Formats: sequence, C-alpha cells, structure tokens
Amino acid sequence: MADEVESLFEKYRRDAVLLHRPYPPYEAAKGLSKFGGLPSLPSNYAWPRTPEGLPLHFLAQIDCRDISFPTILPDQGVLFFFGRCDMEQLWETNEPDRNCRVIFAPEGAAGIRERQPPADLPPIGGGYPRPRWICGVPPTQASGPNQHFEWPITPIRIHSWPDPSALPAENCPPQPWRGLGLYGLVYAEDLYPEEWNTFCEYHDDQRQLQTAYRLKLEQRRAESIYAATGRTPTTHDKWDIHLDLSKALMGHDFDGGICPWRWIYVRFLCMALSVETADSPLPLADPHIVEEGIHYWLDRANRADPADALPDDAGRELNKWIKNIRSGGRTERLILDVVATAIRSFAGTPELARKIDPVIYELVAPVFCDNTIPEMMFSQMLGHAPSVQTAKFVEDRNICLINIASERDSTGWSFGDRGYCSFWISLQDLWNRNFNNSWGTIMGS
Repeated sequence: MADEVESLFEKYRRDAVLLHRPYPPYEAAKGLSKFGGLPSLPSNYAWPRTPEGLPLHFLAQIDCRDISFPTILPDQGVLFFFGRCDMEQLWETNEPDRNCRVIFAPEGAAGIRERQPPADLPPIGGGYPRPRWICGVPPTQASGPNQHFEWPITPIRIHSWPDPSALPAENCPPQPWRGLGLYGLVYAEDLYPEEWNTFCEYHDDQRQLQTAYRLKLEQRRAESIYAATGRTPTTHDKWDIHLDLSKALMGHDFDGGICPWRWIYVRFLCMALSVETADSPLPLADPHIVEEGIHYWLDRANRADPADALPDDAGRELNKWIKNIRSGGRTERLILDVVATAIRSFAGTPELARKIDPVIYELVAPVFCDNTIPEMMFSQMLGHAPSVQTAKFVEDRNICLINIASERDSTGWSFGDRGYCSFWISLQDLWNRNFNNSWGTIMGS
C-alpha cells in the first residue's frame, strides 16, 4: 500500500505558484502583486461590472514579472481579479459575467496610480456586511467597507498534488449493470454475482488507498510550503494570545507594558467598543464612563498620526480607563481584534507596517500564520487546486488561474464557509493570452 501511495504522489505532482503572504508584511519583496486594496489598473481599462451594471469587488493583482521561475503564465503583464462579494456568494458558472472578471494588462502597471473604486461599488457582504469597525469604517458611516484589506504577495514555487476526490478510478472492472438503470443497480448482485464481487473488492481497495493518500497529502503539502517559505508549524497556543498581548500593552496591573499603545489601536478600540456596548453593555462597567471615554479617546486618536505611539502620560491615562471598564476577558479579546485590525490596515504600506513593534508582531503571529497542518489553507496559481468539496478531476484540461483561500482571521475575507474562490481558464485561452473567457467558482465547506 505504501508503494502505491508514493506512486500517486510521483505521478500527479505538478509545480504551482504559492501566493505567499509574508509576515510581518514589510518583509515582502518589492513588487506589484497583492491581495485586496486598490488595483493599479491602467486608465484604458474600465472597472468591470456585471451585465446589470453592478461594479465587481477587487480581489487581487499578480504582476507576472514577480514570478521568478518559468510557468505557462505570461512572462510579463499584470493580471487583475475582480469578483462579486455579496451576501450569497453564489457564482453560476454558466453566467461568468455576473460573477467575476479577469483583466490582463500586457503593458504592466509600473508607475500607475491606484484606481479609486466606482462610487456605486456596494459594501462587501451585501445585506450582511462585515462589522464596520473591523475595516476602519466609523460606526456612524451609513454603509460598510467595499474594499478588502491590502496585503503584499510574494510568488514562490511549490509542488502541488490533487485532492483524493480528484483522483481517477483506475483499472475499474466492467460494470455490466450500468446500462440497466436503477433496476440494474438494485439487482446487480443477483444478475451479475461474479462481476459484483470483483467490483466490491476493487472498491474496498480503492477506498483504503484513497484514505492512506489523504492522510499523507496534508503532510506533503505542508512540507512543500515549509520548505518554500521557511515557516514552521505554529506552536503558540492561539487561545492565550489576548492575555499575553494585553500584558505587553498594559502590564500586569495596568501600570504600563513593554510595548507602547499606538493611536491606530486606540481608534479601533473606541470604534469597537461603541459597537460592542450598543449591542451588549459591559456588565462590570459604568456606561457613562465607557461612553465618555470612547468620545474622549476617539477624538484624540482622530487628531493624531495613527502610527505614532502615545506619550507615556497618555498611555497611563488610557490604561486607567481600560482598567475601569474591563469586563472579564472580553476587553482583552477586543484588544486582540483591534491590534490585528491595525496590522491589516498597515500591511499594504511598508513604512506604516514597520511602525508596529516587533513584540506585537510576534505575539499576534498565530492569528496571521496558522501553520498547523489540519488548519492550513493557502492561495496558489496553477497546479492542483485544493477544494473543500469535490476537486476537479486530474484529467480536466482546464487550468486553475488562481485559487484564493479563506483567511477570515488573518486577511479578514472568507468565501462560503471557509472555502476557496477559484478562477479558471481553458488551456487554449491561456496559450492565446485570452482571459476574457475565464470563469470563477466559490466552494464553501
């Protein structure tokens, strides 16, 4: 059995392009490839819309020059990926224009200013947008955010292997009952006893082989990513981060920690508290002290440089206020959310990302770099695309142009219920550099 499993890995191994999201984000190589933010779309390309005129959301751009190894993708030019990020996230493959669009700019996008989105671009999530404060949108603003967080991408070569559901049923014995429809299936054992027994034995063997393959597949994929990125499995307990982070900012007795507060944290904390307390007041805090503090600190944060550290006296004053309003571990968990949001907000600007203290990056790393094998999800181009449902068969000649993984905790986006957003193209269209016929799918778990 072990030899058969290994032969499957050898037979179906294909190179793929890992869309690596460096952490901390300022470690990314200088390039144009990124998730989210705003596209560097040349002015001669219109922002894509559905046939009904609804603008699509920008998902990613890949500068082919950032890919430093040979692939079947163009050697130069930029690929822009847009998709409809509404409440349902149902992308019908027979109407791709309603779901998504791929724009290829062969001339590249160097020196191109980022394109502002259309005024009528709807909020992400349709009727159920993400909480506004998570994306830095004030609670008083009428609509939620309509663009994803920006994070730079470093393309890296990795090996890829198909999901078990993509493997073919090789050497399957004849099934003479198939032509008899439902009758043949129900009475197959009686009509064809010898063929039925052979088929059952084959099916049991295949099931054992696929189980053995599946158990090794996650490890094999992880090893390829570890080797390519230099990352190792996550060892920090993800559930204790909020406590360690709070101590780093406020100390054991709210007398000051080893890292300073920054105004971006304060701004997001006030925005989050205003939403949280409106829905469910902090049980151990005086509502007047909470509300008064939110207004006071939000006003100060809005007048300060978001990346600056608070002066020592302001940091002590803030800690005193938090101590008076804290409620069990709820406040500490909220602080973790707002610091992670600050990291996301600064990720697309290296100068700002470098302002966040190294200790903060280290403490929050498990949120952004969950490298535990059962939880590992990753984005890629080409190769065998993982799926949370049934993957495309290995015989399928269509190419996975990009497979974007849900990263709800880190980059803040999710496709379906922790699934993948995938763009596909025929091999012929890819060779002809015709990306107009590309189509997309969203598969949730």
